Amino acid sequence: MPAVRHYSDTTAQRIDALVQRLIETTLERSISILRARRSALERGAALLLRQETLSEDQLLALASERAEALA
Repeated sequence: MPAVRHYSDTTAQRIDALVQRLIETTLERSISILRARRSALERGAALLLRQETLSEDQLLALASERAEALA
């Protein structure tokens, strides 16, 4: 049995459009962050290939290298 909606088709379309815009904006931001931090991600991936796990200190070092590059 279909769920009963308590809003119009127009409202549903507006909600869908806003959700779509939110998804697109979030995707763009995520891609931008990954591109900006690609070298740290690649270093982390290389470390993981060599030793399988990273310690908290190693993760913090990777993150701080990025922070230092921005300063």
